[in-house]
Amino acid sequence: MNKRVSQRLCCVIALLFWGAYAIALMTGHHILANTFSPISAFLVGCSMIIFSRSLKKYGLTVVLGSLSVFFWVLGDIFFFINNDSPFGTPFTGYIAELLYKGTTIVMVVGLIAYVWTTFRNKAVIRLFSDAFLFSVSTILIATSVFTYFTKVSLKYTNFKLEHFVFTMFSMVIIILTMMIFVERGLNSLSWAGVIMIISLIMYGFLDIRYSLLDAEGISAISPELDIFFLLSLNLLGVAFACTTEEKLEAKDTSHQSGKIGVIIDLCIMAVGFVMHLYGIVNEGRFFTLLITTVAYLLLIRIIDANELSQQYLAEKEAEKELLESKMISQKEELQEVTEKLANISNLDLLTGLRNRRGWDLYCEELRRGGISGRIMMYSVDINYFKIINDTYGHAAGDAVLIEVGKRLASIEEDFIHSFRIAGDQFLVVVIDPNEEIRPDRFADFLIDLFDRSFDIESEYIKVTFSIGGAIYPKDTNNLEKLLSYAESARYTIKHTGSASSCTFFDNSIMPKIQRKKVLEQKLQVVNYDEQFELYYQPQVKAKSGELIGMEALLRWKEPEFGFVSPMEFIPIAEEMGIMLDMGNWITKQATRQIVQWNTTYHKNLVVGINVSPAQLRDIKFVDKFLDIMRASKVDTNWVDVEITESMALNGIMNNAEIISRIQNAGLTMSVDDFGTGYASFANMISFHFDRIKIAKELVDEIVENRNARVVVKAITGMAKDMGLHTIAEGVEDKEQLDVLVELGCEQIQGYYFDKPLPADTFEKRWL
Repeated sequence: MNKRVSQRLCCVIALLFWGAYAIALMTGHHILANTFSPISAFLVGCSMIIFSRSLKKYGLTVVLGSLSVFFWVLGDIFFFINNDSPFGTPFTGYIAELLYKGTTIVMVVGLIAYVWTTFRNKAVIRLFSDAFLFSVSTILIATSVFTYFTKVSLKYTNFKLEHFVFTMFSMVIIILTMMIFVERGLNSLSWAGVIMIISLIMYGFLDIRYSLLDAEGISAISPELDIFFLLSLNLLGVAFACTTEEKLEAKDTSHQSGKIGVIIDLCIMAVGFVMHLYGIVNEGRFFTLLITTVAYLLLIRIIDANELSQQYLAEKEAEKELLESKMISQKEELQEVTEKLANISNLDLLTGLRNRRGWDLYCEELRRGGISGRIMMYSVDINYFKIINDTYGHAAGDAVLIEVGKRLASIEEDFIHSFRIAGDQFLVVVIDPNEEIRPDRFADFLIDLFDRSFDIESEYIKVTFSIGGAIYPKDTNNLEKLLSYAESARYTIKHTGSASSCTFFDNSIMPKIQRKKVLEQKLQVVNYDEQFELYYQPQVKAKSGELIGMEALLRWKEPEFGFVSPMEFIPIAEEMGIMLDMGNWITKQATRQIVQWNTTYHKNLVVGINVSPAQLRDIKFVDKFLDIMRASKVDTNWVDVEITESMALNGIMNNAEIISRIQNAGLTMSVDDFGTGYASFANMISFHFDRIKIAKELVDEIVENRNARVVVKAITGMAKDMGLHTIAEGVEDKEQLDVLVELGCEQIQGYYFDKPLPADTFEKRWL
């Protein structure tokens, strides 16, 4: 049972006992009546105690109210002992009298607590004017009514001090109650509040009557009035049972309280006038009441005028404060806009990361704050980003940059800061004052962060990254140089592999960087016909060793450096964007050469031509390739287009169309380096190749490593079932050859038969 139900149940039972008390008292059963009275009052007090436990602001007021009721309960008990038991003495009667008076005193204290809690911030003058009106009118009307109905003319000279005191306490109850009524206003007063006011005024007037009779030495005991005394307490309990703390809280009704006070004032004057006509109020008291009401009206007018003046001043002050607030707000907004503009100039608008200017400012902050410990700097670059833009469009390229920015932002900490330096170049700075973070471990963390596929236009593609690292103060104590060193380290590994990788700066890479820059300069002006040459490596049948074709391999004989490895200059050419022209030159030379050999020696050999990622991603690649073939008058059956597995199977949306166009032209296609890429088996279903070239990494392990043999067997089995040929690359000895033959590999390419040869040497040896 919750508190609210318990409280109301107590009130209902209390009212039932009050009814029983009234019946017993009116029928002359005084013992029963004096038994029911304390029980009824006790239940009222209990209901108020229950209510007080759920209150915060008005808990003290309700506790004092319940305490006043409990004083009444004790008074009833001693009254019963004094009148209806053999233990009655003058002392018990005196105690009962004091306890009843205690009810009045504590009730006054409770009302004062409520008024203080609720109205302490209200207009003090208005409260005092209300108190003045109700004090005078209460005394005049109460004493006049008392004299009229009791026919007893009050002689204040007969009053003892205690009579004056307790009469005043009773009047205070009425005065405070009326003040509460006026200040609360009619609109904010619930019916429970009306019951509460009625109960308090009823109690106050009954108590005044009792005090005045007692002062005149007249017996104040009356069954009817005792019934109303207890009823007033029961009504008080009902009022608290039907209200809440929110309803006890007075709303701001200062604009209404003056009107209500005037209405009550006029009502009092009207009542006084009627009572005067009937002889209840004599001329002297009526005149006093008239002066009081008129004075109240004048005082209220003065108060209203003063409040209007204060309200006007308050409004002007509020307008002034509002104006000042707006000025401050505008100033703050202007400052905020200025700061935003400053921040925007330091931010990359596409990714949300700080830009190069933001990096410069951050460097300045580091210098001003003093650098202690270690700083790790990682320069991050997207491999083949230009090709992504060319293939998918700049919107897709921007989507990749945005996603990189999101991933870097997700790892931002107090000690990790990310920047977009330029284009597809990013910078990650790690502050490590206690040298607790291993640089290589953090590099692995970055690679894992970037190696997840990118979802671009509902197409998942693999994007690889080159990362260069440099460490302060190990490599340099100059932050600008540190960035340069990190970029230099990245530069040495850019486009050197099919996966993301990271390397750190050391002094040994400076010659590599210098060499790479020199090679870039030389490739810009290279004469293809004078410095480039195609070498050819034979491809044979595995079982018989019969020549079936060759792979065309580019060689660069640079006048100053001599032969430069394709592993070194091909990535540079791709990065420079000259691979398209270089690929066209290779296609022209290879197709002319195969036409010459097959025509001269009446052969049907096939030449394999490698296609780079840059060529494959160019939308005009197929048209240009076929134009060169037509110009060379080469039979389409004599050309095999080789692409790496990673390029064939990884996220190129138009690959299927390119492969289809090449095959529709009569050319065959081979997947190079098969078995080491991203999705060797699963994605073969989507592409229709003619031949699979088993990667050299598998061939190197095939004799000693059982797992390598299992993979190769799976590849040859899959190829056979799909109607594809298989050729193994990098075969160097007979043991490898025998295992490959046993596993079902059909064709062989490698040093075991011959190394790549110049055209004339190849012709002499094999044709």
